[in-house]
Amino acid sequence: MARIFNVTIGARDPIALGRFWSHALAFEVVAENADLVRLASNSDVPDVLLLRVDEAAVSSALHLDLAAADPEAEVVRLVALGAHPVDVAADGRTLTREANGITWFVLTDPEGNVFCVGSEP
Repeated sequence: MARIFNVTIGARDPIALGRFWSHALAFEVVAENADLVRLASNSDVPDVLLLRVDEAAVSSALHLDLAAADPEAEVVRLVALGAHPVDVAADGRTLTREANGITWFVLTDPEGNVFCVGSEP
């Protein structure tokens, strides 16, 4: 039986984007150079691999869904790290989307890769 080994994200600057995801996920940087960054957790979850891509590379439809006990606080923390809300109301609040009974905040990382933050299942 196969298991997921990595979740791979294309990055124009793997080191900078690796720092964002390292802090966002509380993963350790276990390998880092100009072309790739590998992030690992102490638990039995896949590593995150950030690979250098050129400006013309097509972005992947793959994105991460993050679960948090307090999604609104997590969004504030991630925005402070460099994430950007995709949908913002006129009053500056981050808008949400509903799917499968979960409220999702849709954000982008510093390079524009979309990810979502929802409540713990």
